[in-house]
Amino acid sequence: MFPAVTSDSSSSLYSGLIAQLHASRARWSRARCSRRRAHQPHSGASEELEVRTLPAITIAIDYSRDTQGFFNQQARRDELQRAADSLASALQDDLSAISPGGGNNWTATFTHPGNGGTASVSNLSVPADTLILFAGGMQLSGSIAEGGPGGFNASGNASWLNLLSTRGEAGAGGSAASQSDVGFWGGTIMFSTSASWHTGSGVPAGGSHDLYSIALHELSHFLGVGSSNAWFNQISGGSFTGVNSVAEFGGNVPLSGTGHWASGTSSTVPGTGANQTAVMVPAVVSGVQKEMTVLDWAALQDIGWQVELANAVPTLNNIVDLSLEEGAGEQTVNLSGITAGAGESQPLRVTASSSNSALIADVQVQYVSPQTTGQVRFTPTAGQTGFSTITVVVEDGGRDRNLSTASDNATTSRSFVVSVGTSRPTIISPLVSTAEQRPRIEWTAVPGAASYEVWIGNSSIGQNPWVLGDSATTFFDVPVNLGIGKMDLWVRGVRSNGTFMPWTDMHRFVVTTVPTMDALNVRQEIARPTVTWQAIPGAESYDVWVNNTSTGETQVIRQTVGSNSWTPAADLPMSRYRIWVRGIAADRFFGGWGVRSDFYVAPAPLIDSPAVPTFDRTPQFSWGEVAGADSYGIYLKRLADGSVIANLNGLATPEWTPSVDLADGNYAWWALAESSVANFRSGWSTRIEFHVGGQTSVYGPSSPSASRTPYIDWVPVIGAARYELWVNGDAEGPKVIHETSLTNFWFKVQTPLQSGGTYRVWVRAISGGGEVAIWSSQYVFTVSAVDDPEVPEDLLDLLANPGSADDAVRNPSDDHSAVSLAAAAVNDQEDVNPGSAADQDQPVVEFHADHAVFDELHVAAWFAAAGELPDV
Repeated sequence: MFPAVTSDSSSSLYSGLIAQLHASRARWSRARCSRRRAHQPHSGASEELEVRTLPAITIAIDYSRDTQGFFNQQARRDELQRAADSLASALQDDLSAISPGGGNNWTATFTHPGNGGTASVSNLSVPADTLILFAGGMQLSGSIAEGGPGGFNASGNASWLNLLSTRGEAGAGGSAASQSDVGFWGGTIMFSTSASWHTGSGVPAGGSHDLYSIALHELSHFLGVGSSNAWFNQISGGSFTGVNSVAEFGGNVPLSGTGHWASGTSSTVPGTGANQTAVMVPAVVSGVQKEMTVLDWAALQDIGWQVELANAVPTLNNIVDLSLEEGAGEQTVNLSGITAGAGESQPLRVTASSSNSALIADVQVQYVSPQTTGQVRFTPTAGQTGFSTITVVVEDGGRDRNLSTASDNATTSRSFVVSVGTSRPTIISPLVSTAEQRPRIEWTAVPGAASYEVWIGNSSIGQNPWVLGDSATTFFDVPVNLGIGKMDLWVRGVRSNGTFMPWTDMHRFVVTTVPTMDALNVRQEIARPTVTWQAIPGAESYDVWVNNTSTGETQVIRQTVGSNSWTPAADLPMSRYRIWVRGIAADRFFGGWGVRSDFYVAPAPLIDSPAVPTFDRTPQFSWGEVAGADSYGIYLKRLADGSVIANLNGLATPEWTPSVDLADGNYAWWALAESSVANFRSGWSTRIEFHVGGQTSVYGPSSPSASRTPYIDWVPVIGAARYELWVNGDAEGPKVIHETSLTNFWFKVQTPLQSGGTYRVWVRAISGGGEVAIWSSQYVFTVSAVDDPEVPEDLLDLLANPGSADDAVRNPSDDHSAVSLAAAAVNDQEDVNPGSAADQDQPVVEFHADHAVFDELHVAAWFAAAGELPDV
């Protein structure tokens, strides 16, 4: 954070691992803050040949939360991207990818850069070696910018939780006091919307703040400087003691607070020798533009980042190809744009060479460092025709600023072609664009040419050549997919003796292949349907356009996706939609729109209540709202005789209450959504069964039970004040267990049951008004002939006090853990005394569910069944 005057603050919050035994899963919440290419054809602009090391780390900037439009100005985005690339280019760490799934889930949390509140993204996928940065602007109090790492909430196995905390960086794990590295998914950066901002090169005008310089400061906080345990663990007596920082500064580095170098701290800028106030001092001065100093880079090294400061590549502007008549005299070619690279001032050397010494034997260079211009001079050999490639090389002195030590020097090459007394073909097709991935290239014949050479460069991905080919005719069928994007084409003749004629002028055409949509069901019964299409060669991403044809609204979704699949991030309202897709090349070149696809979204409602037995004879039926629905329908029938109690539609709200009491017994019901705007209805919801009169069902323990003191579980009853439990044993006789005042909907057997024994269970509910429901159907289970495993003391404590779980991961050995619940039959039964002889003739319940903790989250799933749909 940059304050208006002198200081900022950063914080790091940590919370531990919490075990939730009845949910049988752990939840973890932690908030933390020279490859030479083949000789290239030329006709107007040459290509730069460089040796570059790609950065290991990518800072991917997400502007979706820039709700106040601070980054609507492209210049501001460019400056933030420049700062992010400047830092990322030097970071060589290997960060593991974050790919949720298979029970491993998480939610990324961060400060919303548009309003300062807390924002989150569920199951965010983060590629390897990538950090996500949410950027925006808002009105800030006491500062002009803020930045820092985000946090997360997660559930899953231990390796998953460790991955989220460390991204594979070993030093980032363990206790806070032991951490020596950082490894997080990303975070936030925000800028004041009321400050005056400077963008671009040059010194900012007085009173304005340089966005690039301040972005470097806040991005350093984002990377952990002043905001991570790895930083705080190296503070002693108001100074920073990191070994790299101490070596650069000459001793412990004084701090301002706990997150910045002391005011006035300076260091040198890498590659220049120039002294500058460090980026990480607490105050920002208007009218100044900064670069990272060696001390600032050392701080990043001290908190675990692997920093490799790349020597900026020298620069040299393009040189135009030259066509001369035979016998032309001395030629002078001007050079421009010669520099040591961004922010650097090493000594420079310029050399030049000719590829055809018979045509051009000697190339002279006139250049004095550190000038930005120079000249190349040469004279073609009299009586010779043909071409020669002149290659100009700019070399800098490297980090040691010494041209004689070549190991750290960097070079840039520019080439241009000199053709003398020759002719060139004329390209006929493709002229401007083609939808074909493998088009035919055609050109005019050249006298004296025995064959032709074809060169195609892909300008969209920066690969030149992309295709090289030879042809004995005046056409060439491209043998591979070009990919969508901008293609640069040259053709030249080849004489029978193998000598080359000059290249044509560069001819640019574009490939606009459209995507083919995969088959899509017109009716989508989910609110987030997935649409796929055939991948297009050369497409780095895709542009998705969705219209709502029911409302006439266009571009309800306009989104760029990184694969040939799209799923909306939020539920689509119940409506009709039309979708188009087109490919996007690496340079943001857009291909053609594919054929549209139409579909409509008709999700059924999610049932709320009633879904369990109830004493209420006029229960309120309720279900979840469906976005886009303006009315609802309900279907209710009594199972005993199949009579339809309600078949209604046009309900204005997602609820309905019977006007008269329902008779006791079992019922099934469904709900659906309706849209008058879209003019269709959804399908029926999941079938839900429940019992009026309070009859419950026993569903646990599993049979055979591995425990002699198992839990007995039954379905809760709405309106029940207590439950009566009755257990008979085939060997012990009636009333092995008889409890009359149970308030939970489970009971743990206290006295061990007989190994190998068979037991029969009944439960009934008693309402708060004293109404006694009929007994449940008989439930039968057996006990395995094994002894109970010993239960740890801390697990017994946790079962007695489930709300006070400590932060250790629990894996209880007994079977009272959350599992998926299957549907259970709820059967009508006469009210009989389980202790009487009559109970021995009752039918045995065939369904034996696995033992489970039953809570409100399982109720709907318990009674959901794939039974018949109601007749409407």
